[in-house]
Amino acid sequence: MVGTLEFRAIQEPVRTVKNIGGYYQAKARRIDYEKRELICEDIFKINEEFKLEFDYLAVACGSKTNTFGTPGIQEREGKEVFFLKHLYHARQVRNRILECFEQAAIHQTNPAERDRLLSFVVVGGGPTSCELVGELHDFIHQDVIRFYPDLVPHISIHLVEASPKLLGSFDASIATFVKRKFQSKQIKVKTGVAVKSYDHITGKAYLSDDTSLDVGMLVW
Repeated sequence: MVGTLEFRAIQEPVRTVKNIGGYYQAKARRIDYEKRELICEDIFKINEEFKLEFDYLAVACGSKTNTFGTPGIQEREGKEVFFLKHLYHARQVRNRILECFEQAAIHQTNPAERDRLLSFVVVGGGPTSCELVGELHDFIHQDVIRFYPDLVPHISIHLVEASPKLLGSFDASIATFVKRKFQSKQIKVKTGVAVKSYDHITGKAYLSDDTSLDVGMLVW
């Protein structure tokens, strides 16, 4: 996400794996158990299907980001709101960070709009979100601000977690240490608070404690 790793270092093409008889980039749509056939949809040709016979079938569903029906989140994906499940999401996040700084640097941009553009919000207090917040802080304060020193007063980073503490699956001492570390870096942590909605017109995320946060970029 912040460019410290080359994407090729963490992504392994399926076709390079040995002893795979064939690989098809397609969507599995239906399973015919009687005929032992998998009906797939070609992702390059709309509505065109083909069949694959099988003796044994391993179903690996993967996962998809759950927005819990929060208004404005799914609708604004790839614009101001970003997920972090795929490598292309990481590219989008990086591009949006730089885009926010470029917009804020335009001299006609008023101070309130600069504050909004440079308000980075991460939703979720699990290990991925905490790591992202730390990387985001270091990327901005060690690399980006060298080119935008006058924008430093407008930068803010927020972490919002619905449960009472960060890193709920970890020992309490680790969660306390991480929270103190974030606070020492002026990362604003809100726990016990959920995001109720995001409105791209106002540029705000509305929270369950009846407060709101300005949003230049939101990572869910």
